[in-house]
Amino acid sequence: MYTIGFPDTSTTKKILTSSNGPVDTVAISADASTALGVHSNGDLNVWELDIEQTRPAGTAAGASGPGPHQAWLSPTGDFALVADTAGPAALWSVAEPTRPHRLLGLPGVANPAVPTMLSVDGHIAVTIDQANVLTIWNLDPISTVIDAPTDRACKLVDLDHQAWRQLVPNEAFANPCQPLAPPNLDPTPTE
Repeated sequence: MYTIGFPDTSTTKKILTSSNGPVDTVAISADASTALGVHSNGDLNVWELDIEQTRPAGTAAGASGPGPHQAWLSPTGDFALVADTAGPAALWSVAEPTRPHRLLGLPGVANPAVPTMLSVDGHIAVTIDQANVLTIWNLDPISTVIDAPTDRACKLVDLDHQAWRQLVPNEAFANPCQPLAPPNLDPTPTE
């Protein structure tokens, strides 16, 4: 027989409150910084878990159609995917929890049988339409933009030094698309 000891068995509890009615889905970011609740009426609440406040930091009324809902938060709590049975899922920015805003609606089923379902890592979405047709969506192109928006933007535009200076003449701001100069590997000391 083996015994597993836990040095600290205490836990903490935080009760989150909202006055928007019943919540039918909740998501929590992997870093435990953010919680998202979608109410049965489609209102969305965002809570910052690393502060003492129990009321939502931000609310978006009518963010989604009526429930049931599915919700997913990115690992750092900056982005959310919210789905219902009224239409395609939508990508939300919750990077500023006080001002959640919809970024885009995902292509998909106009009248799904169930809300869009997501893989744990948020890279695959699955929809089922009223005719029971299952569609699997690769969300990697969207994930790439979320994870590295500057890299993606730089791949889409040709922003050389001259074009950057026309847009931003202030020398204090460097072109984010310019490759860094290679390091000097010459062992000769410089004076």
